[in-house]
Amino acid sequence: MMGWMVLVSGFFTDSICILLYFFLIRTWDGGRKEKSHTAVLGTAFFLAALSGLLFILKVPEFPVLTVQVILAASAGAWIYGIRRKRALFLAVEYAMALSLWKFILCGAIGVILRMDTLPGRGTGGNLAADWIVCLLTGVLSFFLYKKREEEQSVRQILSRTAVAGLILTVTLTEQNILPIGEEEMLAPLIFAMVLLMGMLVYYTQRQYEREKELAELKSTQKELLERDYRRLNEIYAGNARLFHDFHNHMTILGQLLREGKTEEASAYLEDIQGPVKRIAKTVWTGDETMDYLINSKLMAAKEKQIHMEINIEFPRQTGIRSADLCAVLGNLLDNALEAAGQAEDDSRRIIWLTIRRINHMLVIKVQNTCEKQPVRENGEWMTTKEDKSLHGWGLKSAAAAVEKYNGTLQNSWEDSVFTAAAVMHYREQEER
Repeated sequence: MMGWMVLVSGFFTDSICILLYFFLIRTWDGGRKEKSHTAVLGTAFFLAALSGLLFILKVPEFPVLTVQVILAASAGAWIYGIRRKRALFLAVEYAMALSLWKFILCGAIGVILRMDTLPGRGTGGNLAADWIVCLLTGVLSFFLYKKREEEQSVRQILSRTAVAGLILTVTLTEQNILPIGEEEMLAPLIFAMVLLMGMLVYYTQRQYEREKELAELKSTQKELLERDYRRLNEIYAGNARLFHDFHNHMTILGQLLREGKTEEASAYLEDIQGPVKRIAKTVWTGDETMDYLINSKLMAAKEKQIHMEINIEFPRQTGIRSADLCAVLGNLLDNALEAAGQAEDDSRRIIWLTIRRINHMLVIKVQNTCEKQPVRENGEWMTTKEDKSLHGWGLKSAAAAVEKYNGTLQNSWEDSVFTAAAVMHYREQEER
């Protein structure tokens, strides 16, 4: 009877621990969505059943743990679409942490009950330690999930947990109530040290990746701003040439009209009006740079036969830098123009631009028609452009500008409409 209880208990505790491993992958690695709930449950139950079978066959605990780690990491990489190396790293760290705390709890139970040896595999003390580990892991996972947006808090929780494990392990070596051999102590001590080193390496790597991405983001921001600057500069140069040659144009038009050549005069007038028509003088926000940007995007929309509806209520003296506003609005409108322009039916080429003030928040919302649902991988929207070199950098640049003002950038697709909404907090500045 005891054997069946051990098997059933082991099946459930292993299943819970594996499910928590998948949950932690989702929490630690950017909130990824699983491909299938069935795949997650099926994998957890399969690995738990495999562990029970190996227990019946009296396979040593370490090989069983190794098999579980490899299979769980492979399943995690497939289900959540993360790199296999990262999935394996997380699986190894997770398995070592579980083993370390199970050892500590078995030692604590042995000390409390004044046993002669550590509770062995299949004993009541061992089963109790399994369930307590599951409970503690569940509580830890809950706190990590609540703090998932605060990487510093997550790092502190994990670091303190690992340090506490090392201290308690060392404490067990110093007590005299429960005899523990050097060989039994060696693995937990190694696990505790490797856990700390692994976390240090992991966060160092994350910091390196973040700094590398930030450098690439700044470089791309510069390219995008230079591109918009060149476009506006070309327009200004065209207007400057037009006004410089104004006298000559008037002379030619007058001559054509005196000779009764009205059609030629009309064609000539249409030709020289080109640079002026390319960008309107509409004042949308009162911010000269923003107005030039909106007018230039409106011009681009007309060239692509895209209907653009604009509704703007822009507050004065927000304190938000024009460069940051243009980084947000310019990139969102560029993406909208790209997506809306792909519609085959001209009547389905529509962009809605809304800028509103809500209390001390500036809301910039850009919506566009988008017949096909965009693909999202690893939490990022995938580009449909042929040139993949600038994939995702527009939204990243906008998000970086928004974050300067404690804001958020949210994207969604519903009913063939893609919506990007940026919220930026500001404090009204006194007019001088």
